Amino acid sequence: MPLGLKMAETVRALESLQYTTSSGTIVKLNKEKLFAGVRRSRLYPGTKIRRQVMDKQVDPVIRVVNTDCLDEALRLKRLGFKPVVLNMAHREIPGGDYRADGGTQEAGLFRRTNLYQCLDTEPKRTEYYPLPIQGAVYCPNMIVLRKSSRDNDAFMDRPDWMSFVTMAPLQNPPLVPNEFNEMIHAEKAATITKKKIQNMFRIALENGHDVIVLSAFGCGRLRNPPESTAKLFKEVIQSDYMGGTKRGRTFAEIVFAITTDSSLETNVDGSKNYDTFKRIMENSEEEEEEDEGEP
Repeated sequence: MPLGLKMAETVRALESLQYTTSSGTIVKLNKEKLFAGVRRSRLYPGTKIRRQVMDKQVDPVIRVVNTDCLDEALRLKRLGFKPVVLNMAHREIPGGDYRADGGTQEAGLFRRTNLYQCLDTEPKRTEYYPLPIQGAVYCPNMIVLRKSSRDNDAFMDRPDWMSFVTMAPLQNPPLVPNEFNEMIHAEKAATITKKKIQNMFRIALENGHDVIVLSAFGCGRLRNPPESTAKLFKEVIQSDYMGGTKRGRTFAEIVFAITTDSSLETNVDGSKNYDTFKRIMENSEEEEEEDEGEP
């Protein structure tokens, strides 16, 4: 079934407050619970998002996994964590081309949840868009009613709930070559991206989440260089959320869920975002320097 028709099915299910699974079971939805999260959604302009400072904590576990971001978050939720998922958003159009056959991460999340009710219905659409350059929308307790594309987006026998930080990565940011002639973010683009990363972490922690599930933020179609992007994430994590006796409140886990089975995760040079993020996140600074020094 075309992706646009699947989205139309999702809309019908949410409007009629029921859907039918592949086994023929009719699943009823609770309207009050559906819209509770929509009402509680909140715009963060990105200018003054406070950083919570606490006594020394255990450093977070950093993982890079080859799996769907929402599937990984649901798995962690079943283990007792309180995860939040980064929705890599279109800055001006809620959901991007989700009503057509959009293959972006955001379009997939819209098909599987009621995010469209939170972001693409009035008055929220006018209130939230265009998204602030460094800000985001926090969307708590959205219903999850479809499985991932690996399961053909089938309706779930039992729906679940998940929260999201909706933030737009830079689109086609200016790039410059580094000393190894690799293209990286120009200075201003790097500063903005770093601030975005800091803010998505702070929003998640301010709302009580102990795990954040990320993806390759703007890499691929939006032309953010994965090497540079991954290093900006690592810089923020190491400086703000690891080590020290007084530092920002941190997470139990920070997870990068990046699939290798999507053309969106492959860059123009053929490299895979998953491979780049895994190498950078799992290498020490000394190992990175050795890698960069190789001919």
